Amino acid sequence: LDRINNQPDKRPQQLLVDEFTNYSDSDITKEPAKKFVKASLSDPRKADEWLVCIAHFFTNTATGGSDGTAKGRARGTIQIDRKTANGKTPLNNATINGLNNEEGEPIEDLKVTIPSWLNPEDIHNHFNGKPINFE
Repeated sequence: LDRINNQPDKRPQQLLVDEFTNYSDSDITKEPAKKFVKASLSDPRKADEWLVCIAHFFTNTATGGSDGTAKGRARGTIQIDRKTANGKTPLNNATINGLNNEEGEPIEDLKVTIPSWLNPEDIHNHFNGKPINFE
């Protein structure tokens, strides 16, 4: 709320949260995680903040454990489901949900190919002086 109400000249922010399920399960962070996810689903345009959550499954616990967010999670998020053949390395294909077609209708289980540059090493290098070649 501070960023929404008191910082009119703020710059957009991207927040990356890994293993969000752990925040939802911990007695220390359970309630803040619920509030955080509700605010993230309802306030990002006002705060100019964009959240990326990484979790193994798209469950209520994996997305903060907040009640009453099912519709917001389904309509206000984009889920990228990547598979692995060996249990470690993601394959270069994925299924995406959370996108809409030209009429505003949901596109379900869209099959996509992940570009080769979308990997942690290339992204890290991009922000450390070695720009990504997007071709």
